[in-house]
Amino acid sequence: MRVWPLVGRAQVGDDFWPSHDPVKTQFGWHIIKVEDKRIKPTPTFEQVKPQLENYVAHRAQAQLVDNLRKTATIERLDKPAAPAKK
Repeated sequence: MRVWPLVGRAQVGDDFWPSHDPVKTQFGWHIIKVEDKRIKPTPTFEQVKPQLENYVAHRAQAQLVDNLRKTATIERLDKPAAPAKK
């Protein structure tokens, strides 16, 4: 769930936006009632390992494709080659 920064701070009730003050966003004015505060536990490495492996693999594939595109020489066989520029 994505929360706008001002609304997120109001939910936490920090010093900048006490939770009892109205909050203005691009959608209008809001009054937020904080009923509970919880700290989300940090996941263990084993829990995020599959996501990390997937990210690293996709990043390596994207870099490989980018490098291949930069160094590729394209030759069209359906049209005659253009004369070399001098």
